[in-house]
Amino acid sequence: MIVLEGAAALSPFRRERLESRLQSIAADLRITGAWHVYFTQAADAGAVDQTTLGRILQGQPQAAERADGAISRYVVPRLGTLSPWSSKATELVRGAGLPIQRVERGTRIDLSGWPTDPAQQAALAKLLHDPMTQSLLEDIDQAQALFNNVGRGSLERIALDDLEGANKRLGLALADDEIDYLRQRYSELGRDPSDVELMMFAQANSEHCRHKIFNASWTIDGNEQDRSLFKMIKNTHQQTPQHTLSAYSDNAAVIEGEPAAR
Repeated sequence: MIVLEGAAALSPFRRERLESRLQSIAADLRITGAWHVYFTQAADAGAVDQTTLGRILQGQPQAAERADGAISRYVVPRLGTLSPWSSKATELVRGAGLPIQRVERGTRIDLSGWPTDPAQQAALAKLLHDPMTQSLLEDIDQAQALFNNVGRGSLERIALDDLEGANKRLGLALADDEIDYLRQRYSELGRDPSDVELMMFAQANSEHCRHKIFNASWTIDGNEQDRSLFKMIKNTHQQTPQHTLSAYSDNAAVIEGEPAAR
């Protein structure tokens, strides 16, 4: 694995905001630095021109000096996944003629005043990374796990009384009412759900998925509403369609403007 360190990873605003959140847990904690770190996998590291690689990634093998008493934490893409950044960056580096297998980008964050209390450490770790998409490493050598080839796993059946445990273990972020819904429906089916089914359900019902909320039916003060939120939005166009050539088609809209001269 070839490791290069790049430019500062956090703007002053983002750094101050993150530091403020961390200090809500450990008042003496300070961010002393944050840098991009590039991890490159190659079958033969000696065949890779690291000068060219560094120029492409804007990184260098020498790491920034760590302040006395500070510790480093490394935020990397979730182990076992391939990040969108890696997909494009790997293609570009290969296009430049370098024989690499994959490149990933992480962030090194240096912190002073790191607490010794395990509970505080765990709370800080949650603020330093998003466990849905990232992993937090204590040592840079642990980043080698980014390139571990994990064999395809077999389908797993999740017992209905273990849905809460699977929710935490798989990072599904399901709400209690969604777990109750799954338990009821699969009880009616007379079988346990698979891990794939739970993952698909979690994605379809994620807070990032607008369809669930905007197409839902609404009951307000006991009165069922005629329109969903999405129908309410569409109602604006239905009432005033003037100058709209196309709306709500393939996530796009076309409106008519002023006459233009060529």
